[in-house]
Amino acid sequence: EKMEGRDSATLRRRGQGASNSVEQTTLVVEENEDLNRGEGVGGEGLNERAWVDDDESSEEEEDEDSRPANNPTLRGVTMDDSSNTPVYICLIVFGIFLIILAISLIWLLTVPAPNLPPHFATLGKSHPSARIIRDSFGVPHIFADSDPEVSFGLAYAHSEDDFITIQKTFLSGRGKLAASYGFGSAAYDHLPSFFRVSQTVDKAYYDEEVIPSALRQICESYADGLNFYAWRHQEEIVTDDLFPITGKDILGQFIHKIPLFMNIDRVLQDIVMDDPLNRTGVPDNLDPPNLWKLLSSGAKATRKQVTGLDSKWNAIKSKVSSKISDIFGLGSELPFTATANESTAPHNDADLLKGSNAFVVTPDRINSAIKNKGSVVVINSHQPWSGPFTWYEAHLHSQGKAFGVNYPASRGFNVSGALFPGCPVILVGHNNHIAWGLTVNSPDLVDVYHLTTDVKRPDEYWFEDHKTGIGRWEKFETDHVDISYRILGRIKSSTRKKLRWSTMHDAPVIKFGTSGMRTPDGDFVSDYFAIKIAGYPNNHIKALEQWWRMNTASNLKEFKQAVAIQGIPMFNILYGDDLGNAWYVYQALLPNKSSKYDWNRIVPGNTTETLWSKYDDGKEFLAAENLPQVLNPKSGFIQNCNSAPWNTSSVKEDNPDPNSFSATFGIESRVTNRALRALELLSVANENENDTESDRSNLDIDGIEAIKWDDCYHRDSQMMQIIRRITENYKDLIKKEDPMLNKIVQELADWDGCTDVNSTSAVIAVVALQGYLDLYQWKGLYEVQKRDNRTATTPSINLEIDAREQLASIFETALKLDNCYGHWQNLTWGTVQRMKRGKSNLGIGGAPDVLNAVHSRQEAVVGLDAAGVQRREAHAGDGYVLIVNWEEEGKPKGRVVHQYGASTSRKEDEHYGDQMEMFVRKQMREEWFGEEELRKEEGRIEAEYRVGQETEKKARRGNWLEQYIRFRSLED
Repeated sequence: EKMEGRDSATLRRRGQGASNSVEQTTLVVEENEDLNRGEGVGGEGLNERAWVDDDESSEEEEDEDSRPANNPTLRGVTMDDSSNTPVYICLIVFGIFLIILAISLIWLLTVPAPNLPPHFATLGKSHPSARIIRDSFGVPHIFADSDPEVSFGLAYAHSEDDFITIQKTFLSGRGKLAASYGFGSAAYDHLPSFFRVSQTVDKAYYDEEVIPSALRQICESYADGLNFYAWRHQEEIVTDDLFPITGKDILGQFIHKIPLFMNIDRVLQDIVMDDPLNRTGVPDNLDPPNLWKLLSSGAKATRKQVTGLDSKWNAIKSKVSSKISDIFGLGSELPFTATANESTAPHNDADLLKGSNAFVVTPDRINSAIKNKGSVVVINSHQPWSGPFTWYEAHLHSQGKAFGVNYPASRGFNVSGALFPGCPVILVGHNNHIAWGLTVNSPDLVDVYHLTTDVKRPDEYWFEDHKTGIGRWEKFETDHVDISYRILGRIKSSTRKKLRWSTMHDAPVIKFGTSGMRTPDGDFVSDYFAIKIAGYPNNHIKALEQWWRMNTASNLKEFKQAVAIQGIPMFNILYGDDLGNAWYVYQALLPNKSSKYDWNRIVPGNTTETLWSKYDDGKEFLAAENLPQVLNPKSGFIQNCNSAPWNTSSVKEDNPDPNSFSATFGIESRVTNRALRALELLSVANENENDTESDRSNLDIDGIEAIKWDDCYHRDSQMMQIIRRITENYKDLIKKEDPMLNKIVQELADWDGCTDVNSTSAVIAVVALQGYLDLYQWKGLYEVQKRDNRTATTPSINLEIDAREQLASIFETALKLDNCYGHWQNLTWGTVQRMKRGKSNLGIGGAPDVLNAVHSRQEAVVGLDAAGVQRREAHAGDGYVLIVNWEEEGKPKGRVVHQYGASTSRKEDEHYGDQMEMFVRKQMREEWFGEEELRKEEGRIEAEYRVGQETEKKARRGNWLEQYIRFRSLED
């Protein structure tokens, strides 16, 4: 009985404590069976008792079976059934936990919903006359009663086509990219604070002498247009802290972009990535940034990147290297070959901003049979085809009525052209009476000063008067910036960066490493560099005003007055008008510097001798009227294709004298292939005093258009000099002959230098040699001659580059093409170089530094088509192209084309790539300038609506998620 009681208690205790385990239930049953067999304590007596009480036991078991489930018994089945309830409870609790976890993760990983001010909803009513007409190509024509309302409509229309890039532009201008993109963008976010963008804008915004109230109102109305679009399309907003955008943001991002055209990013890169000083410890002996070293390391790093080579090519690379060594006596590590990404040229999209064409032809050069009154202006700036520097076409028409109490009536404006995301005015284009184009020039506008510091005076630098020798320790103006960066979704962190400003140089200061110099105590001295930018920030803040007044000028006098503002720190400006004028000016803020120093190098920052001084007229920069310029030349045309101002016209007497300008200005002396071709094609066959009227009047509009689309290298260009040097000295460059190489050399010898889609020689030449041509431009070797002899017109080749390496690169390119396509001969350039957009994939001609400029690159992802064949994808160069002339009655007439179409980022839109085919065929469409032209023929208008009252068009906005993902993956 004691055992039975013990057994019962044990079973109940184990049943309650076994936590519903079937395994433990089984063990209990087995233990009970052992006891019943008499094998436990008590032996026989217990066994007999068990048999005698069998009936009673059955009755007890029946009673236990009828017990509630929470009283477990010996029955395994009963115990199993009762154990399910806690399992269900656990599953429910666990499920609730997973739901909470999922909701938390979703909340953390997603961008917070924007919290927009309610007054955004009424912004459309405050700009009631803004009206948008979309022509059949989707180009927006903005009409309004007042100038600010036009600006409002422009912002809204541009947002319809590219809201993603516009948001990115203002994130960059505010220094907020990293908050959306992660720590990799933190360096970009440092720049606005580094250059005091917000402080500059805050100080000048309400100063009428700096920012006129009328321009301020235009900026604010433009910001209102962006805010109003954001209110109506909140699903497209990519971050919760961007809006509201203000008029100050418009100015801020504008002046934030300008230094990028001045190569400020490269200057900083040279300091940070390279050793900017020769470590002699002598402050006056400073070396320039070692760009060649940077290039070499860049080329090697690029060589290791993926290049789209298939496994077949990798398998034969060693054989190719052996063959090159056998034929040329060279190792396998060629500096620039077809096996490297983008021909191993260590450049990025910022360098592509340097390519642009513009020329103006006066009426006396136009065939008299053409009913033309004014000049013919060709505008063709080369830009990346996507991102914050891509062209957007628009037409703006204001009646000039007053707007509110702060904007009086004006004469209005009617202007058409192209602009960048975030710009409230046209940057290149024309109005009723004038037209203008821009090309990038390269004066020395950025100087780097090495400051003398002491570790015991961490926030001071030594500065002395070079005349008296008396010096003192000056304090840096210091501040800090907290840069927030996204880790994942809403999860963010931040980093703090100290900011320094040199008051003596009026420039920001960057600290880099240690200089190799030591204090008497043996401590290393850190390198501090002041980065001085011409005109920054006082002139740059007026750049928008200068562009605005260029938009509204109606004649040469007013246009020159706009240029005299000198807010724009650089660019070649080419102007033409309805009166037949042609004017070129080398726009630049050229400071007065001491000739004792080489300003291409880093200069000492511890003396007043290296400070810029004022000119005799009291101005800080060379006055606009004293800049290099040409007005109405005898040749009948002006041109600039990123070349020296001394070659603007083909008549020597027309051009400025290079000896009249200081070498400290750093004015470039190069003559690009595009300039050589333009000078040749625009010139008269025999330009001399005996030219007849018919000799001079030999051009028509179609002929000028054909010149713009020229795709050939000039016989004296760098490209053709390389080809001649290789083909003429072929036998001297090799150790032994090769049949395939003989055919390649003969192909190049017969090449006419053209790069149309059907050219076969262009494939080998451009792919193989582009790295060398880029190198010339990077090192500044693409020069006419040395600065003291800048009057020559033919560029000289740099013999530093070995022709043997160039020929070996050509040979390797042919082998690669043979591997990829099965043959290298008769392979057309249009087969290899492709233009892709959406579902379109078209062969395109053109090449770097031809008038029909096209830059293409070869990468692993985009470089392979569906068949696994390697191709090059065009991504920059010719973009927005405009040709304007004035007909006999004085009306402007334009021909225009965009590389893609009006919808620059909405890939579902029908205008995402509807101009591509025209573009690759070198065709242009008629520009419809004015509402009368738009309504002249049926079918020219696609849509017409007042801002905020448009019919929702899903195709125009596209799929938000896809746009958001694309936005995240855009490259700067």
